[in-house]
Formats: sequence, structure tokens, C-alpha cells
Amino acid sequence: MLVLAAVLTLPKAYALDLGHDVTIKGFGTAGLVYSDNNQADFVANTYLNPRGAGRTENISGVVDSKLGMQMDWQATSRLSFTGQAVSKQDPSNSWVPELQWAFAKFKLLPNLAIRAGRIRPAIYMLSDTLDVNYVNPWVRPPTEFYSQAPVTYMEGVDFLYRLQTGPVNWLLQPFYGNSDIESTYNKTFASRNLAGANIVATINDFTLRAGYTNASITAYVPEFESGVRPSLLSLCAADPVACTQLAISIYTTFPKNCCAVAFKASNST
Repeated sequence: MLVLAAVLTLPKAYALDLGHDVTIKGFGTAGLVYSDNNQADFVANTYLNPRGAGRTENISGVVDSKLGMQMDWQATSRLSFTGQAVSKQDPSNSWVPELQWAFAKFKLLPNLAIRAGRIRPAIYMLSDTLDVNYVNPWVRPPTEFYSQAPVTYMEGVDFLYRLQTGPVNWLLQPFYGNSDIESTYNKTFASRNLAGANIVATINDFTLRAGYTNASITAYVPEFESGVRPSLLSLCAADPVACTQLAISIYTTFPKNCCAVAFKASNST
């Protein structure tokens, strides 16, 4: 399989000062990807991208292309508001801009801040800049690693505690929230009690990070309703004990009106 990519990104995020401490920033990427694989598509994220380069079309402009805009308002010396919308290929193959960030940030102390609202959990080292390609050293962050978790944002809260000890700059960032993400093929991932923390140490150009994330994730799959559920209900009617054992071993949630496969996920980086 041969995969080639060419990407043009804005050399920097353009900022427009609207006055009254309000700024607007924009960023974008225009990319073309070629793949000679006619069995599958190469995509940037298997959870979010329904098509890419390869089986659908050899040359695709949807894998990396995106356009984003961010608005910041510094309301007071301690309180600020941020909103960010990004237009890129979504699971329904639409390019309607989606609100990725919408949070308020408050400085509790000079080196301690809290953010609340829609934020991106710090699951990865580059979580905050995954959509801003020009700050990354690759055409795109490695998909094998940066598309593991079916979470792009959450409604929740995090803390940013910064400290300097000698030449080392530290960042401690615990977070907590919930997330509902639409995925390809009409699947939905509901992440509950999404909690974690990461600690980052920076010395000049060297950065070391350790992180941990834990969540209960339920995947809602339409095929479950028409395929697995009837068989399971038949089993429950014939053998309630076996039904209970199967439900406990496979499903931690079995809602009456929907289809669900639930599992608990942890991630350490």
C-alpha cells in the first residue's frame, strides 16, 4: 500500500483585535492524500471519518483539510471566555462547523486556573492542538496513537496548575467530565465519569509528560437492535440464569429502549 500526502497550512494563526479585549483567530489546512489501496480507505480518525483516500477515491482532499476559528474575550484580569468552531469532515460526511471549545476560564491564583464548559480533555500530549496542523512536526499527528480514544471534547472542568522549580516548568492538569460523540456508521459513544490527570515537565526544548485517563464508555450500535438483541431476548426467555451470566460478562448496561455495548476504558500515556 502506498500512501502519499501533501498539506498546505497557514504559517501562523491569524488574529484580529476587535477591541474591548475581544480577539478572533483563524487557522486552516488544505491537504491532498493519495492511496493505491482499493480495499480500504486511509483516514485520519476511524471514529470520525467515513471516507478517505483509497477505496473511495485514490486522491482525497477530505482527510486533512479543515478550517477553524476561535474567539477569546478577556472579560476581567482573572476571567476569560473562549469559543472555537472547526469545519472538517464529520461522521455524516458533512462539513458543518462544530463547536469544539466553549468554556470560561478563571484565575483562582496567579499560577492556578480553572476552566469549565466544553473543553478537550488532556488525553494526549497534543490534545489542545490536534486540529492546528502548523504547530505539529508531521503532516498529521500519528493516527495509530492520536485516534485511540473516541473522545474529541467533553462537558466538564479542568484545573491548570503551573509551577517553576529551578530550570523546570511544571504543569499539573486534572480533569473531569462527560462526553457524547457521534461516530461513523451511526454509532454513538457516551463517555461517563471521564476523569484523569497529566503532569508535564519542560526544560528548554525538552518536554516529558505522564498522563492517566479513566472512563466508562458505552457504544450505541444500531446493528445490535436488529441482530444481537432478539437472540439475547430469546435466550433470556428460555434460560434466565444463562441470560444473566451473559449480560454480566458482555454488557454492563442493557437499556430497554436502545442498543448498547458498554465497556470501561483506561489510558496511560
